[in-house]
Amino acid sequence: MIKISPEVQALIVNNQRKFWQGVIPPQWGIEGQVRDHFTGKKNTVKRRFGELKKSVFFDKKTKILDLGCGYGFLIVFMRKLGFNIVGCDTDDFSIEIAKKILSENRISPGLVVINCKKLPYRDNSFDLVYLNHVLVYVDNLPEFFKEIRRILKKD
Repeated sequence: MIKISPEVQALIVNNQRKFWQGVIPPQWGIEGQVRDHFTGKKNTVKRRFGELKKSVFFDKKTKILDLGCGYGFLIVFMRKLGFNIVGCDTDDFSIEIAKKILSENRISPGLVVINCKKLPYRDNSFDLVYLNHVLVYVDNLPEFFKEIRRILKKD
């Protein structure tokens, strides 16, 4: 289970409210969604991990990049299982929150979450790049995929 303090949970809830700017009706209960989707009953992160495992082979030696990691929940979940995963996101506030969540879960935040407006990785650095709800925010898809291809190992 991912640890998340009430203070960090409140920051996420406030950020989600600001992001969705009233689109989500109050009866949906953002507080419950944050709790359930990331740490509780629905545990979206656990489901995403399961879907990833079904889709592509990887093991604990596989170097994985969560491109668009948001609050870093998948990184925490997979790191706790012993996987080699790092993440980046272009949203500075999400990175701040991710660092707090990683720290609360005793995972070094300085090593796993960076801003990725321009991918700062060497050629052939990763075995796998994971994207979830990212492409809709990309202005130049050909350049984006060219950059992903650059950082992926040839095999």
